[in-house]
Amino acid sequence: MNDDDILTIDATVSAYTSASSSNFNPFSGASSGDDDDDKGNGGVSEPVTGTPWVESSGASKSDVWVNGIIGYSHSSDSRNSIYSADISFANEFDYVSFGAGFGITKLLNQKNTELSFGTKVYFDSWRPEYPTEIKTYIQENGDLNAGFFNGVPILNNSGNPINKYGTYRWQPFKNYLIKDKGRNTYSFSLGFSQILSKRMRFLFFNNKFKIN
Repeated sequence: MNDDDILTIDATVSAYTSASSSNFNPFSGASSGDDDDDKGNGGVSEPVTGTPWVESSGASKSDVWVNGIIGYSHSSDSRNSIYSADISFANEFDYVSFGAGFGITKLLNQKNTELSFGTKVYFDSWRPEYPTEIKTYIQENGDLNAGFFNGVPILNNSGNPINKYGTYRWQPFKNYLIKDKGRNTYSFSLGFSQILSKRMRFLFFNNKFKIN
C-alpha cells in the first residue's frame, strides 16, 4: 500500500470427492440430504429397501472447501515495530469458521533481537449430517410407521420384515442428536529470537490454546 503498510489477501478453493459423503445411510436407497441422494447409479430413483444389513452404495459426492484470509501490517518509520492484524473465513458443507488475529513484533539491539506477541480467536460451527433413518427415528419419537419409515418395511438379517411394534424392533444405537455444535478457540503466542553470530541464531516460541 505504501512504505509502511502492507495488505495481504489469500484465498484457497479445494474441490474434492468422497464416497463416504454419499453413503450416510445403511438403509439401501436412502440417504441424508436432498432427494437427489436417494438415487443410485445413473441418477435413476430406486425403491427404498428398509434393511440395515445391506451396505449403501452410489457415486461419490463432491464438495468444495473455501478459505480466505485478509491480513494487514504496519511498520514504524524506524522499522523496529511491526503491528499486524488479520481476519479469516472457511466454509465447507458441514463446517464454517470465522477467525481474527492481532500481533506485535519489536526489533531491538540493531535488529539482532526480536520479541513478538500474537493472539488469535476462531469461532467455529459444525453442521452435522445424520442418516435419514436416525433423524426420522428421533423426530418421530421412535415411531417406525411415520416419516421416512411410513410404508417402508424394515427387514431383519434374514431378509424378513420385522414387527415394528415388537420387542426386538429396529432402533439406532444412539438415539440423540448432538446439540453443542459450536467451538471457540483462543490462541496466545510469545516469541524471542536472538542472532548470536553470522551462522547461529537462537529462537524460542511458545503457543498456548484454549478451546471452549
